[in-house]
Amino acid sequence: MLRSLAGFVAHVRQVQPGVWHDDIPAGKCFAGSNHCTATALRHFGTSQQINQFCHETREQAEGVRKRLSQGKGYAMVEWAPPSAH
Repeated sequence: MLRSLAGFVAHVRQVQPGVWHDDIPAGKCFAGSNHCTATALRHFGTSQQINQFCHETREQAEGVRKRLSQGKGYAMVEWAPPSAH
């Protein structure tokens, strides 16, 4: 998942130049979970976070996407890792 998340970070920088902080790391995954994140924290200014979730079914993934898209400050960017094509 880290390789996929790093690819997504590169993708958003390419399709939205100048929008994403330069210091967003490749990311980290949480042991025993389906969640990876890459975060650029700011004490003053805008922090940014990119999250990747892995679900067993498309229905689970779509449910999470729907909940997140209703939140303020979230931007959804369509992308699929190269291995998914």
